[in-house]
Amino acid sequence: MENQQQAGSTLAHTDEFLKKRKFYLAVPLLILPFITMAFWALGGGKDAGKAVSSIPEKGIDMVLPSAQFKDKKEKDKMDIYQSAGKDTARTKEGVNKSFIQAIGFDPKTVTSPDSAKVSKIATPVYANTADQQSAKIEAKLAQINRQISQPQQTADVPQAPDPEVRRLNKMMKTMSSAVERTRK
Repeated sequence: MENQQQAGSTLAHTDEFLKKRKFYLAVPLLILPFITMAFWALGGGKDAGKAVSSIPEKGIDMVLPSAQFKDKKEKDKMDIYQSAGKDTARTKEGVNKSFIQAIGFDPKTVTSPDSAKVSKIATPVYANTADQQSAKIEAKLAQINRQISQPQQTADVPQAPDPEVRRLNKMMKTMSSAVERTRK
């Protein structure tokens, strides 16, 4: 214990250590005012009273939503058909032009499906890439259908079995005959 007291009393701090210690003690005092001003500038500490007052104190919430009445009469099946007819009459083919533009097509070049079939037959060069892609798909489907409709080719000449297969068949026959003999 005496060694520890002597070692503690003889330990002297250097000047550099003392300067660092003073600096680290003063840093919080220098930074604290700036942090406080930033807190106030960002609105800290306000609205504390408003948050408490918005919470109901006791009892039932007396503010109820108002009633919502239906202004329109209920539609029957015929009214629904008529409204659908009006909607499709407003736009050609039942598709809105703004929707066609949102997808990325030009509504002036989009035609009805029937006229598109006629134009495909009449001209080999198509107006846009969608028509080209659909033509490629249809051609590929036609090719697949031709391959499916062809009858399967069957080999009339039986193939000679492999010598290994023949040897295995012979071994199986001898084993099965041996099993039958033992049963009798």
